Amino acid sequence: MAVFVRKHLKLLLESDRDALIHEQYTEFSKQGWFLYFWKEARDQTAFIGKSPAILAFFNELFEVPKEWDPADKDCQLEDQGPSYGYKPKATPVKTLEYKQGKTWDNVDDQILYNLLFACLQAGFEKIKVVPNGNELGELAADSPLAFARHTLILDRDNEYTLGWRGDSRDIGQIGAAGGFISKAESETKGQGEAESYAERIQTRKPWHPFSKKENRTDYYFRKMQQDNCLHTVVSVTLDFVTASTFPKLEDMLGALFGGHAINSGDEINGLSDMLRNKLCRVVIDGKTTYRYADRQQLYLVVLFGKFFDTQKRQSGNPFPEAAVKQIPVKNILGSLSFVRVFDGLHESEGFTAFWDQAKTVEPTLDRVTAFAGDKTIAETLLVKLKQEFTKITSSMPFHARWTGSGGQKIGVALNVSQVTKHDGTRLL
Repeated sequence: MAVFVRKHLKLLLESDRDALIHEQYTEFSKQGWFLYFWKEARDQTAFIGKSPAILAFFNELFEVPKEWDPADKDCQLEDQGPSYGYKPKATPVKTLEYKQGKTWDNVDDQILYNLLFACLQAGFEKIKVVPNGNELGELAADSPLAFARHTLILDRDNEYTLGWRGDSRDIGQIGAAGGFISKAESETKGQGEAESYAERIQTRKPWHPFSKKENRTDYYFRKMQQDNCLHTVVSVTLDFVTASTFPKLEDMLGALFGGHAINSGDEINGLSDMLRNKLCRVVIDGKTTYRYADRQQLYLVVLFGKFFDTQKRQSGNPFPEAAVKQIPVKNILGSLSFVRVFDGLHESEGFTAFWDQAKTVEPTLDRVTAFAGDKTIAETLLVKLKQEFTKITSSMPFHARWTGSGGQKIGVALNVSQVTKHDGTRLL
């Protein structure tokens, strides 16, 4: 029986998601976690050096395609030195078949761990936390972040930096969890809950790299995406428009459509009825159509003290982002809720953001006083915070899109009068 060998690496690293996963999956399933790590690592030169872990995993779960077996006289490969490639007229393999009796559910824990850990090492830059900052020397109480120029200097001893952090939970749930804590370290169990959030998303399973404390307590920077790891840090940005573009449309559609790939030319009207009916019914200019829409909320938080300057580590299109390990509840001063209605299936088409006043929680004097520890300072800070809220809400609805270096307002807002989810829930 043929086995995957080092010369197959080029082909394995070029295999797309649909070739590797044949069933629907969720974000925090084995398949979902595999894709999170895999897409960061597979284009990194250093990943080739992890070939033992890569090949062991593929030999555990997949059959070598007939077209990839050089011992077969009809092999569709040609030797290109260190790795095999497709013959010029050969059709690339569309599916890697699972071995008989093997599934993602019963893949060996240690073999999967070794692969995901190899991805973590190759696709992520680890910035180690040390007592007075981190090994790069980029944590400082007065960090000169480009995005942090919007500061409130309330007295000669204190400097407060405002930022925005998205989360679907309400303030009570966040309080019960101990504030904003990285997903991989969210170990608090709510009342009546059998598992912590970290357990629910499977980061304590033996096959997961973050099951080991030494793999989750530091900062990780994603090399391919050029941003923070989604699970080991809490990302914060000052610019509301940039923050409003997250979660990104491509990630939301991936989860909603169960892994169905969206191609560059796809349009909503070209989707199958099954997929289109998962979108929202939206009334635009008096006409009912289908759009992806969601309700999001951004918490206004205060960064006080130390954080990692993500922007310094970016190249090409840096955007305003910082990373912290946690934000205590007292540093969360309010939340602004809004509904996003996307124009189509692609980030470049943009979305319109509508203010959801009923679900917005503005800062109060009590909450700000709890943060500042002084009512006089809190009264001064509250005025600034109210101004920040008013500046944003008065600009809504606005039309914006993700650009690769941040959010950008473009074009004209959609004239939307109603948004209804497929289950009948009204968003707007």
